[in-house]
Amino acid sequence: MTYIPKDADAVIISFADMCTAVKSWGVAETLRETLNSTFAWSLEVIMRTLLRRRDPPTIVFFNLFKWQDWLYGEGSSPNRFAQGCDAVMAELAQFYHVSTISMRNSLWHLVHPAHEKTEHIPFRFDTWTIENGLHFDLRRGDRMVAELLYYWLQSAASADRPLTLLSVDQMQWLSEYPGRRRGRSSCYSFDDSFGGSVAEPQILGTSGWTKVDWVRAAGGEKKKKPGYVASLKGAELRIDTRQAGLQHVSIGYLQTYSSSAMVQIECEAPCSCTAEELRAHTSSRTSTTAMSPKLRAVAPAGTTCTLRLRMLTDQQPFKLIAIHVEDPTGAAEDV
Repeated sequence: MTYIPKDADAVIISFADMCTAVKSWGVAETLRETLNSTFAWSLEVIMRTLLRRRDPPTIVFFNLFKWQDWLYGEGSSPNRFAQGCDAVMAELAQFYHVSTISMRNSLWHLVHPAHEKTEHIPFRFDTWTIENGLHFDLRRGDRMVAELLYYWLQSAASADRPLTLLSVDQMQWLSEYPGRRRGRSSCYSFDDSFGGSVAEPQILGTSGWTKVDWVRAAGGEKKKKPGYVASLKGAELRIDTRQAGLQHVSIGYLQTYSSSAMVQIECEAPCSCTAEELRAHTSSRTSTTAMSPKLRAVAPAGTTCTLRLRMLTDQQPFKLIAIHVEDPTGAAEDV
C-alpha cells in the first residue's frame, strides 16, 4: 500500500477484463474457484490492508461490465456473466461492506431489447462504448461514468460509512488461497503513470531487445505504452529481481491477438529455477497486460536472482512490461 497516501479519504478500485473466470477447456469457474485465484486474493489483500488503517478510507469497486463475449463468437455473442469477475467483486464488496458502482447494474434493463426495436433502446451499449462494449467512448460513456462517480463521491463525503459489525482483524478471509497470510511482494514497471513511485525493472543487459515508449494504436493515435520489445529469435534480456533467497516471480507482458511470439524464462546461476515458456498470443481481439504464472526461484543468501528472457520465435514481437517479485516468507498484510 506504499502508493496510497495514509490520509486518503477515498480509494477507487477499478477492474475490467483482468480476470476471465473460465477454465482452459471453456467451462466457467464457480464463485469459490474464482475467489481462490491469485487475482481475487490479491484484491482481498488490498482491501484488508486499507481497512486495517487507523483511519480507513472509503472504498468503492468500479466495474465496466463487458457487454460482449470475446472468448466465444469473436465479440459478436452475448456475454456470459458467470465468466467475468463481476460476481466475485460483488461478493468481496458485500463481505467487507464497501461500495460498488457497476455499469451492468446501472443500465441492465435500459439496454434490454425485449419490447423495442434495437435502434430505439436509449442506452444500447454500442452508443457509449467502443470495441463491442469493451471500453467507454469519449463522447457518452466517459460522461456517464463521471456522473456515477461524482454522485458516489458526493454521498461518501456527506455521510459516514455504515458501521460494520466486526473489525477486519476479527474477520476471516473470504478466499482460501493457500498463501493468503504470507507473501510480501514488490512490483517494478515501465509504466510511469504512478508519478515515478513505482521503480522500473532493473535491466542488466540486452541483445536484440529495444526499449520503446510510444506505440501507434489501431486508429493511428500515438499512445505512451513503455516496455522492452524483441522480435528476433535468440534475442536475450537479463533482469535483476533485486531479491535474494526463495522468491516467486511473475513477468508482465503484452498479450495480443496480432503476435504468436514465444519466450523462455530461465535463471542464471547461482540462482536456480525451472525454465518456463510464455506465449504472447491470445484469442481476444483486445491487447492486455498479462502476468505469467509464478516462477519459483532460489538465490543464495546475499545474492539477488538474475532472470534471462530468450526469444524462441522469429519475426513476431514480444513485449516486456513489468515484473512482480514475491517473498513467500513475508507477511502479506505488512505491505
